[in-house]
Amino acid sequence: MGGYSCAVKDCKNVTSTKRVSFFRFPKDLERAKLWLQFCNRCIETTLEKLNNNYRICSEHFTPSMFLNNLRNRLQSHAIPTINLSVNVESLSVNVKGKNYIFCSI
Repeated sequence: MGGYSCAVKDCKNVTSTKRVSFFRFPKDLERAKLWLQFCNRCIETTLEKLNNNYRICSEHFTPSMFLNNLRNRLQSHAIPTINLSVNVESLSVNVKGKNYIFCSI
């Protein structure tokens, strides 16, 4: 039985948490870097794998970032901002046509 946990450091939400939605990392490199910085974790992977394998839960987005009252659809420009403690810098590198995102704490 699979599921996701929130990628934000110290967030304990998992897919079985009631009334919490999970969102894939954006495919846009600049927005993905902002999301990764917000997570305050070092996740070194390709942009594609970041989008496919990592999620941020709805508790990290302000109400204005949602398209509906169910809090299960984000605006296209949504950036997580709740519980912000950004201490991570990220660097993106293109290797053999794939975007890799690296970070330093």
